Amino acid sequence: MRTSAAERILHERVYVGCEENVHLGALTVAFAGGAPRREAHSSGLHLIGGHVYAFVLHGRRNDVGVFDCL
Repeated sequence: MRTSAAERILHERVYVGCEENVHLGALTVAFAGGAPRREAHSSGLHLIGGHVYAFVLHGRRNDVGVFDCL
């Protein structure tokens, strides 16, 4: 799924840092690809392009993930 489509569904913007992730409680949605772009109204770098790379569900003892290995 493209980053822009995921942002619309999640009602969240993806910003570039050490990793490009959106954290939704115990669920992390990770993104890959794309390029950072500075926006005039924000101090962060917004991810343009790219796609959803992985879903990780965080537990007390283990993390369970589904990763795109294509």
